[in-house]
Amino acid sequence: MLSPLPEEPSLSVMAARSHLNDILKKEHKILFRKYFTRRYQSAWAALCLVLILTVAFVFPPIRALASSFLGLFRVQRIAVVEFNPASARRDQHAAHSTGFRAPDVQACDSR
Repeated sequence: MLSPLPEEPSLSVMAARSHLNDILKKEHKILFRKYFTRRYQSAWAALCLVLILTVAFVFPPIRALASSFLGLFRVQRIAVVEFNPASARRDQHAAHSTGFRAPDVQACDSR
């Protein structure tokens, strides 16, 4: 067993363990501060949101609610509209010849 040098103070095992625990606590605080700074705040928020949504969609009522909400944006029927540029120009000339004029749109000043 190694004995301490004469100029080194002799520490008991309990004191050495306590000193080691103090060092580890300081290092733990430094690591904790490093990963929970403002720099990573948005990443932690995104991770929490993903976890909450993942857990929420495990439950069938939540899935049904999400499905009905997304159904609002689903295309129900499609209408095919034929467009002919020549007939559009002809209709435009006919409208001008009858005196029909599109209304002027004016911007309102909201001040």
